[in-house]
Amino acid sequence: MFLNNDYVHHTPKAKPLYNSLTASYKMGGFTLPLVRLIRELELGGTWYHVYNSPILDGYRVFVKANVDFTRYLGIEAELDSRVSQPWRYTNQVGNTYDTFYYGNDPTASVASINLERTTLQKDLLDGTGVNGNAARQNTALNINRFMGTIKYNLHTANFRLGYSMDLRSVPGGRTDGLVSFYDQSVFFSISITDFTLGQQDSSELTRVRLFRFRKRPFQAGDSAGISSENL
Repeated sequence: MFLNNDYVHHTPKAKPLYNSLTASYKMGGFTLPLVRLIRELELGGTWYHVYNSPILDGYRVFVKANVDFTRYLGIEAELDSRVSQPWRYTNQVGNTYDTFYYGNDPTASVASINLERTTLQKDLLDGTGVNGNAARQNTALNINRFMGTIKYNLHTANFRLGYSMDLRSVPGGRTDGLVSFYDQSVFFSISITDFTLGQQDSSELTRVRLFRFRKRPFQAGDSAGISSENL
């Protein structure tokens, strides 16, 4: 269990500024049957709260899992979600944000931003698609990163086939706007875990026979005094 909280207080003005709370639970390394197949499982989330302006709050939910179905077959998955429209979780929709946004950018159209209030429970339900594709596309909670991998272990080699999706943003549209897209990729890798060039252990390799010639100083010039040692 991991719990971390960062609270920032403005001492001269005697008021709180923001608070960042992260909580996660991680499990794995069990020896019991069935449960030991879960090599790693981590669940958690982060809440970034601005006291004077909750409209700037940020939310993040992450899940990471490494599960073995058999001795040879398993999966790895990672999901990182974030709230891209945090104002929809507050009671300032249509009031503070409406005034601030349109007051600073009169060229923005009504269709460019969603001012409909929602809840986290409704977002999670709509994100599953049970209420239709339009509701799923209208959620405030969006996938920031996803990665799924199928792994096959042959003891001497590991095969991995996976898919990854990362949310990217680049400047575009209006001068102060961003265009968001998903950077997707499919990958395949092979890892060799046991690789040798010979059939014998290094300690069993053939020893090299050395001949060392020894000559004492007083035997200089006398070839008969040279002796050899077989090592």
